[in-house]
Amino acid sequence: MHRSTRLSVLIALVSSSVAVADDADVEATALFEKGRELTKAGKDKEACPMFERSQHLVPALGTELNLARCYAAVGRLVDAMKLYRDLQAKLAEAHNPQRLQLVRDGIAAVVKKLPKITVERGVVTGEVRIDGEVADIEGPVPLDPGRHTVTAIGAKQIELDIGEGDEKTVTLEALPPPPPPKPGKQDDVLLYTLAGAGGAVFLGTITGIVTIRERDAGRDRCVADMTGTLVCDGRGVQLLERAGTMSHVTTGFFVTGLALGTVATLLYVQSRSEKEKATTPVVWASPSSLGFAVEHSW
Repeated sequence: MHRSTRLSVLIALVSSSVAVADDADVEATALFEKGRELTKAGKDKEACPMFERSQHLVPALGTELNLARCYAAVGRLVDAMKLYRDLQAKLAEAHNPQRLQLVRDGIAAVVKKLPKITVERGVVTGEVRIDGEVADIEGPVPLDPGRHTVTAIGAKQIELDIGEGDEKTVTLEALPPPPPPKPGKQDDVLLYTLAGAGGAVFLGTITGIVTIRERDAGRDRCVADMTGTLVCDGRGVQLLERAGTMSHVTTGFFVTGLALGTVATLLYVQSRSEKEKATTPVVWASPSSLGFAVEHSW
């Protein structure tokens, strides 16, 4: 009884797998036929997705060959060449001379149309990207016809249009270093702060001298009594009171000058730091497929 149950389950699983495989074959065949109909009607852009889905469901050399032809027809020459190269190796192993000849003819046709660009580095180092993808520029780079962008860290971006069969050469140009920063608001604030600090100290010095003179003049109009306490006439009292007031003003000026001097020092240090950053390693950034890439140069 136990063995019978296991056998039934196994048969059911196999039957299910066969059914799924049959469904995939049916769908893949239907997609392939639909793609062929669209191709005959000159609707290659609509046909390519049909062949792609069919090949994904049930890989087949015939489907792959039709997909390569479709790519070539819609201008996806790089993808077409890759498929043709893969098919050439597979068909050689399968000893299928008829399809192999079709592949060779397809390769010859794509080679005539396939545009290429040669990228010369100039003084630029680091990886080079074409349309955001890292490119091997040791030799000519095959591209699809159309507009393309060449970027590299520390280089000016290059945009170019290339048509079927074109061969172009582009040279990377280094980005110019950024100009030194112009005096801005921060420098103006520094000058005003220094002027304020100097003015406060100057006024504090003047009021300090006046305070000393007033105090001395007031004391000259005073005499000490038996207990040592100064006794002053009316004018002496006025002079001493004014000297006391002036001493507070003097203190205020010096405190203000000290505070402004401290602020000016901090602004100067900050300004020097920013200027040093602007005249030391220049940093460039370029977009990448995973984010942004940076590099510095001197």
